[in-house]
Amino acid sequence: MRSRIVLLVNNDDVGGGWCDRLKVYYFADKSSDISVYNLSISGAMSKDVLDRFDNEYNARQPKIVLIAIGINDSTFDESINRCRVSLEDTRKNLEQLVTKTREKGSKMIFIGLTSVNENLVTPVPWASNLSYSNENIKKYDNVIKEVAEINNVPYCYMFDLLQKDDLDDGLHPNTKGHEKMFERIKDFLIENKVE
Repeated sequence: MRSRIVLLVNNDDVGGGWCDRLKVYYFADKSSDISVYNLSISGAMSKDVLDRFDNEYNARQPKIVLIAIGINDSTFDESINRCRVSLEDTRKNLEQLVTKTREKGSKMIFIGLTSVNENLVTPVPWASNLSYSNENIKKYDNVIKEVAEINNVPYCYMFDLLQKDDLDDGLHPNTKGHEKMFERIKDFLIENKVE
């Protein structure tokens, strides 16, 4: 039976995305027994991932869970005059995901957050009350890194990776951006001997 990597990520639908590239990479390696499942839902926040974690996990029984979540938590909502999810609630949700993964006997890896092109997402064209800022994203990424360090969970830093021309709409990576993300994540998994 092939090992399973389950990806609980946000917005991975451009040009096949880094998740699909990872799936193809492991599938092409005939000596690998790793299967990859992309369980992303566009717009999901950390609480959404936490709420569906048990069902998704139980359906696949993965040995490894990659969590790439948090950028939507950092979204500033003018209608409530704060980020949609507080830093503390994001921290609690991530801690619970670590606990749930460990209780089930699997390994977890956090994928860090990417930067945005603020000129295109302040506000976002699809919701004038919502904005993304690199300052907020860095704060949420630091929470992810802190949770990873405290819990001895591998963390793949991504914030420095994407440039403005790697982003389709200022937020979501284009084909070039996803290729860069795939390469960094693949190398990170190899360095951390994820098998």
